[in-house]
Amino acid sequence: MVLEAPFPSASRVARKFYWFLPGIGLLLHGQFDTEERLKQARTPLLVVQCKKDPVLPLEFGQEVFNAARFPKDFLEINGQCHEEASVVAPENYRQALRAFLGNIARRTPGS
Repeated sequence: MVLEAPFPSASRVARKFYWFLPGIGLLLHGQFDTEERLKQARTPLLVVQCKKDPVLPLEFGQEVFNAARFPKDFLEINGQCHEEASVVAPENYRQALRAFLGNIARRTPGS
């Protein structure tokens, strides 16, 4: 699984950006809850996050990564982008993706 510019949950996004609205997180509780879904996932994960994402902060990608089970990898792109890391840093992206897929192949029986 590859997640680019992920967020922990809709509730977490709302609390970050609409902090001035009391109870906003409760309205969205359980909606688009990436962290909760990752608890059930049993697949390797690569999180890709731009350091200067203009939409979602780096901390959201880190929170998603921290919530995931192993095996997992984190690719931080040093630049400004949102969901276009492969365009902003194509060589870094390709290298990380190859390594990630190579690790999966080595762990898969019969490969």
